[in-house]
Amino acid sequence: MNKQPVKLIFDTDMALDVDDAGALALLHALQDDGECGCNVQTGKVLGERYTIGDNPVAMAWHWYNGGNNRSSWDELTALFAVRGAGAEFEVTGPGRTGLLLTGHYIANVLHKSRNTWVADPNGPHFYLRPAVGYDRLAGLIDELMAREPRNTVRR
Repeated sequence: MNKQPVKLIFDTDMALDVDDAGALALLHALQDDGECGCNVQTGKVLGERYTIGDNPVAMAWHWYNGGNNRSSWDELTALFAVRGAGAEFEVTGPGRTGLLLTGHYIANVLHKSRNTWVADPNGPHFYLRPAVGYDRLAGLIDELMAREPRNTVRR
């Protein structure tokens, strides 16, 4: 078992595809075991800078979770999609992912299984890892989310 947390960004479409929910549950279990850290927490700054009537994103954040920080997988994905790897991210691969089934089932939940990664120059998979600390990513995302748009329409 890896003793140091693995920095990991998980993105999903989570709509009607139940295996995404399973993957998320697996990541939470691995995080509980200290194997990965999915801890880029953002959003609280919106409520600190704006009243909910002044900023629709701050309002959405307030109504969704009381204006608290939350995991920011979608924001990380948007940042990578627009800016690319830059200084914040590292793309690893190619290779192949898999699931090492080492555990047993309790109440239909597989315990003690592990994700695997095998480097393979012909592999179809890549994964994205933060190249900087969680706090730096969170600060960058908070700054971008809290920035007032340049082209706003005022009443």
